[in-house]
Amino acid sequence: MDTAFVSRERDRMLRELGELLAIPSVSALPDHARDCRVAAQWLVTELERLGCPVVTLIEGNGHPVVWAESPPVEGKPTLLIYGHYDVQPPDPLDEWETPPFAPTVRDGKLFARGAADDKGQVYCLLKAYEAVRGADGRPPLNVRFIFEGEEESGGHAIFDVLRKEPWRTDVDAALVCDMSYYAPGIPAVYTALRGMCYAEIVVRTLDRDLHSGAYGGVAPNAIETLARMLSQLKEETGEIQMAFCPPRTPPCGCQYATRCPSGVKTLQIMRAVVFSPRSQGMTEKVDRSGMRYMSDSAIRAKPSMEEPSNHLPWLMQSSS
Repeated sequence: MDTAFVSRERDRMLRELGELLAIPSVSALPDHARDCRVAAQWLVTELERLGCPVVTLIEGNGHPVVWAESPPVEGKPTLLIYGHYDVQPPDPLDEWETPPFAPTVRDGKLFARGAADDKGQVYCLLKAYEAVRGADGRPPLNVRFIFEGEEESGGHAIFDVLRKEPWRTDVDAALVCDMSYYAPGIPAVYTALRGMCYAEIVVRTLDRDLHSGAYGGVAPNAIETLARMLSQLKEETGEIQMAFCPPRTPPCGCQYATRCPSGVKTLQIMRAVVFSPRSQGMTEKVDRSGMRYMSDSAIRAKPSMEEPSNHLPWLMQSSS
């Protein structure tokens, strides 16, 4: 390993990382589709420069997936490196001290959208690969790279690729670097992560307004109904009260394949599926009280804030 790599190449690496961070590859916004492709091509060019004999831009239904393979190293294990080149929308812009796509160093930290999720980490892995190569350009083990452009928008391009070509994950280990340091200067190894499910639920109890004096307390109230639904999602202990059937195989045989309440304690006012993470379109159902409810999966951006990169202490240590 080239132990002087970081100090010798620091200025070049800051310049390269700045180029990648300056690309507004916001995958959730159609206006930035071209920018996502520019970011993908940036990675293709860099992987080719690093001497990977196989570098491919895999097209599909969405933003392209970048795939690369290191020179083969006979008899050594294979590592798969995953990352994503897309970023969250930078809104609200007035919370940024400097423009989100104009990388800026302040107090020894590099600020830009994507610096900490996930372009900074992707770049670190590429430079680690560059540093450990031998004089012949070969790494000490076989390395595969797969970088997607839809991690922040719930796309399925990478799933489509791996379903069609599962051999790409036939490796000895996979490395995902998409989290943060435990504290400045203290790296962390994450062994598990939790997921999220976003949904938009619209509750309608009546077709028209009714006089509260005559019908109040009798006619179903949408706010009360929604509050009751939400209150029954979890026990006070945090235990989730909803159970899910395997896709397309509900035990009760009903048409709702992704969520069936048959035989489980569930929401009293609902008789069928509310939503699933991958549901498409609007689901509408009328419960036994005549309440109509509709649900739809929706993508919601994470809270926006400036992203100081704490992943690059070796790169920034002399910036201040």
